[in-house]
Amino acid sequence: MYIKIFHIIFLLAWLISQSTESVFSQAKITKRLQNVMNSIGDDDKVNVVIAWSGRRVFTDEEKKSFDFLPRLKKQSLIVAELKNYADIQQRNFAAILEQGKLDGEVESTLNLWLFSRYACKIGKNLILRVSELPEISFIDHDPEFPGMHTFDAEDAHNTIAKSSASIAAAPEWGVSKIKAPTVWQIGFQGQGVLVAVLDDGCNYNHSDLANHLWDGSSFFYNGQQLIYHGWDAVDNDNNPIGGNHGTLVTGIVGGDGTTGKATGVAPGTTVMIIRNATDAATRETKLMAGFQFLVDMKSIYGETFQLPDIVTMSQTMKFLDVPDYDAWRNLVLGFYDLGILHTNSAGNLGASPTGDCDTYPWCPIPWNVGAPANCPPPWLHPDQLPPVETGYPYLGATMAIGATKQDDSIRNDSGRGPTAWENIQSIHDCQNIINSEWWQYLYDTVPQNERKPLIKPDIVAPGDNLYSTSSSGGYALFQQTSAATPHVAGTVALLLSANANLSPADLSRVLQVTAVEFGIPGKDNVYGAGRIDAYQATLLALAYSNKSISTTATASNNGRRMVKTSDNRYHLVFESGVASGGNVLSEILYRRSNSGGTSWETPTRLSAGDEQNRYPSIVERVDGTTKKLYTVWQRKTGTNTYNILFRHFNGSSWEMIQTITSGISLASDPLPVLAISTPSTSFEMMVVYRTSSGLKTRRSTSTNGTSWESEITVTTSTSARNPNVTYSSNDYANFDAAWDNGSQVYHRHFYGGNWSSEINVSSGLSTANTHEYPSYARGSTNNRHVVWQATDQTQGNRKVIFHSYNLNTSTYTKFYSSSVNYLRPNIAGIGSGGAFVLWHDDSGTKNIRYARFNGSYWETSSAGVVYASNGIDASVATMNPPGTSIKGVYRSADSSPYSLSLGGFLSKPEAAEEITYSRQIIFGQNEDAALALRIAAPMIDSEVVPLIFPELDWEDSLTTETVIDKLTFDFIVPANAEAMQFETEVYANKAGQLLEEDKTTLEIYLELVDRATDASLETSLRELVSLDDEIKSTKTAKIALANHRGVAVRLRPVLAGLDLNKARGALVHVYGDDGFGQRDATKPKISTGTNVSRLSISAWPNPFNPATQIHFTLPSAGLVSVRIFDVNGRLVREWREEHRVAGEHVILWDGRDLAGQEVASGVYISQISVGRERQIAKMTLIR
Repeated sequence: MYIKIFHIIFLLAWLISQSTESVFSQAKITKRLQNVMNSIGDDDKVNVVIAWSGRRVFTDEEKKSFDFLPRLKKQSLIVAELKNYADIQQRNFAAILEQGKLDGEVESTLNLWLFSRYACKIGKNLILRVSELPEISFIDHDPEFPGMHTFDAEDAHNTIAKSSASIAAAPEWGVSKIKAPTVWQIGFQGQGVLVAVLDDGCNYNHSDLANHLWDGSSFFYNGQQLIYHGWDAVDNDNNPIGGNHGTLVTGIVGGDGTTGKATGVAPGTTVMIIRNATDAATRETKLMAGFQFLVDMKSIYGETFQLPDIVTMSQTMKFLDVPDYDAWRNLVLGFYDLGILHTNSAGNLGASPTGDCDTYPWCPIPWNVGAPANCPPPWLHPDQLPPVETGYPYLGATMAIGATKQDDSIRNDSGRGPTAWENIQSIHDCQNIINSEWWQYLYDTVPQNERKPLIKPDIVAPGDNLYSTSSSGGYALFQQTSAATPHVAGTVALLLSANANLSPADLSRVLQVTAVEFGIPGKDNVYGAGRIDAYQATLLALAYSNKSISTTATASNNGRRMVKTSDNRYHLVFESGVASGGNVLSEILYRRSNSGGTSWETPTRLSAGDEQNRYPSIVERVDGTTKKLYTVWQRKTGTNTYNILFRHFNGSSWEMIQTITSGISLASDPLPVLAISTPSTSFEMMVVYRTSSGLKTRRSTSTNGTSWESEITVTTSTSARNPNVTYSSNDYANFDAAWDNGSQVYHRHFYGGNWSSEINVSSGLSTANTHEYPSYARGSTNNRHVVWQATDQTQGNRKVIFHSYNLNTSTYTKFYSSSVNYLRPNIAGIGSGGAFVLWHDDSGTKNIRYARFNGSYWETSSAGVVYASNGIDASVATMNPPGTSIKGVYRSADSSPYSLSLGGFLSKPEAAEEITYSRQIIFGQNEDAALALRIAAPMIDSEVVPLIFPELDWEDSLTTETVIDKLTFDFIVPANAEAMQFETEVYANKAGQLLEEDKTTLEIYLELVDRATDASLETSLRELVSLDDEIKSTKTAKIALANHRGVAVRLRPVLAGLDLNKARGALVHVYGDDGFGQRDATKPKISTGTNVSRLSISAWPNPFNPATQIHFTLPSAGLVSVRIFDVNGRLVREWREEHRVAGEHVILWDGRDLAGQEVASGVYISQISVGRERQIAKMTLIR
């Protein structure tokens, strides 16, 4: 509907614009076109390009309306909208052109509507008539010029060298330089990604390329079947065979090395070939036609045609060839809207960035970088000065690529910035035109101190003496920015195969912030942001979806990996890296969530890059109103040599990395951990770490970590490992440390500058051994908690979890299983002196379990409660001081890359803990006769389970036929669930009148049925109730679940013998407690559908198999649409425009798509839409 409204708005605007007649039609004919017209006869025809000013610009509101639409559908809608605008824009011209065809004044046509241009060969009289149209901006000559101009005069393809048979099959040096083979090792080779190469064609029969080309055989364009993997926009046919330059470019994007040389950065990608130039002669409009082909196909075929994920071109229009700058801005803005990244060579005129604009080919700054490489990127680097606001978008889709040599020095001829978008004709006597809406990056038109040019290039890549695939079928040398650019395109393909959800802005940012920096610090006009590093970029790309390739991503040394600040934000640090050559090339990454893990902000790399960084630990502290973060980690600097590094977030930005200590000589990891004082005390922090002479510590009172006190020994035991440290504000010990030596767990406290005597915390356990991996925490009342794993002889030598409270060595709590091992506990203190501990088991489903200490005793059983499945290495978030509402983070137990997930709340806010809910239905016949059934919140294996009552519309009268549905529950039986339990109450007064004939008792029970078949699975014990007198009966109902794990079920009450026809009415009551004299905080909180203040959506269980419940809350009634998308943005399932009342609602998703087919394992996004408001949640299906 909104598309139709926009059509009307723009049609009206266009009609209004026609009321003004232009009296300057002759001025619209450019000087160079006028010169050509003056030199030809009246009947001759000339190649011209007709331009319209303005283009379709999408508002922020419109862009939001496209969010999370399937990618193919979103792109189809955008293309349709752009095409519709162009049709309106060209309407008057189209009528004149059609008449011109009838009159024989038109020889050829090319509609470049994406550019707001139209190329044609027409007669002089027709040119004059078109120039009279008021909407026309200008008409220019479309000259043919040497193709070498776009490829650059010194491009290496003029003097190619054939490869010899002795070339090794190892990756070419450029591929290795950017660490693409390391990305292949992770498992990403560009698979599933489509790259369009726009060049002078390609030898698609080359054996290194033949298996990686786009299959267009099901599509037609201009009446021709696209059987040759693309389109030839030069000759307007379906066969883009040819050019050596394009074959060389394609080989660097995706050559697989079949012939003997691994030239491709992304050998698993698919390439579409578009020929839009030749080295003999070309036109600018032919360059444009290659891009236009893509949107034309999308306009024709809609969602059936997949646009490329990346478009790359190693050509530029030089200043002296009078590029149509406005048209190129229209292109890159269109691609930006469509979510397509465009990589383009910066050109090879950098050797002479100064001089005379009138001497070809040299061109001074700010015109040294040609078009469209001089267009804005999709993400502005922090070093980029803000553009001038003109009301037009100042971003684009284009990244300009410079070229480096094998030693990372810049090639002398690599294009130099900055570039400008300003009023050229006010300072140059030239024919180049830039309309005022693009005057956003100023250089020559303002005083030097007011310059805001665009930094170019954006990034650099290898581009010197590289072998790539040649048109002859072998290999040839290739160089300059033409060779550098496909390195970037291939790297983007790797990134998208790792994370298909990355937008052009995400990709641009990832490439730039992970680049290896050279030249002037920051982004400069020679190296841009630096030389690309495909491996580092992939690590960050994975972090965008909370994924890591490290087995120790979330915990191995029990250092805290996640904290929660008082503004309810979660802060996660983790490592990600892969073993290479005996070392682990790993980085430390940070993410922040403002929504409890539903959505995450852009990830940040905390480490410097290209290093062996591991085992981060994070703490937080509020100073006044400023929420600060502090992290430490280790960096391996040589064989058995380490530094301990520190970084501080000051409330607005991360400060410089500081070195706490360096040169630690150790055969294994130092495993640093950090603790910090509470906000109510003076600032101090302490780091504890391993050395070859025992555990050491350093303390600092410097808030930014610039200075640290001398090293102090905690223990001289060289076998001490797995250190922990925590802080206490009102105890005799400021800091406490715990560790193990492989057999026992120890503790010491620090006060007055010294460490106390050592306590063997595990010494009282005579039937257990191998005590290790301790985790230490303080509750809000400074009670001490130590948990660790050990081998328990009384449990068949299985691993169990022990807990010592306040360092007691005679009484311990044990968490254990009779069938599986319990491993790697992690504990955090909470309010009221309580604590939560998480651990994982080694069962087939790899469950994360938890136990809660309420300040006096453990509320959960010795088996713990299942918190999540398919997870290991859990870490509990903490607050400083300890709070109440916290979550745990863990990594998936499947293969790399591992997903990092936040579980549900381990503890609700204390105010909410005072309330539980139950619901009661009442059947009545008269003022005396009544029957009531009341059910309290169900619990599964004592776990807090978010089962939600069906929605209740208080404005509707409930009928006896539907009221019983208000006590049903739809849910998926969790993995490893054993049983569910809940309280029921039956009240009756003279209710025998409601029974069926010949009945004297009512049979009451609860039934579990399969939602798919309605077959009965289990029932609770049946209760026979006599209704002759007034009765009140309270029971505990139980239903077995072990045989139905993973099944989508419905729990419903059965009142056998009740005659609903005899009931004259029915009511529903909602209670603010469980109705049975209990206010147990471990019971689930079940919403009644009232007091919902915001739109929200979540899923439970999550991860899930095979089905999950999608829970959503509505602050007010309305038309609701719920949709599920995969990570590529494709629509999987939807429930459209259903009217829902205010409150909480549940939809069951059975893991099937719109066609009823089971979907594959992976991450899915659920989206709720009410009007223009949207919320999303991520779900993980694990089959």
